[in-house]
Amino acid sequence: MLLFENSSWKDQQPPCEHSKKWEELTEANQIATNVIFGIDAPNAINEVVSEIFSLNTESNWIILNGSTSKLKIATSQEKTLVNLRNNTTKSNKRLYI
Repeated sequence: MLLFENSSWKDQQPPCEHSKKWEELTEANQIATNVIFGIDAPNAINEVVSEIFSLNTESNWIILNGSTSKLKIATSQEKTLVNLRNNTTKSNKRLYI
């Protein structure tokens, strides 16, 4: 799971592993691996995201779709496991928020 702050994702391609952008996100603790969501409920999903990135998000985050060449806001912003899975890239299993 990769976290972009504010509008830093706009007009950007998903970062490649080991690229400069990837390293910047890693150093800023904005990449989380092996994330497990135990409960399929918006509050529980929000809690996991908040804990992983040490943020007080209070549902103030958006799901991005990285399946095209540029990141874009996902059509559905529903905080469910199905929607998160639908917006995870197929090849490398990444979720952008």
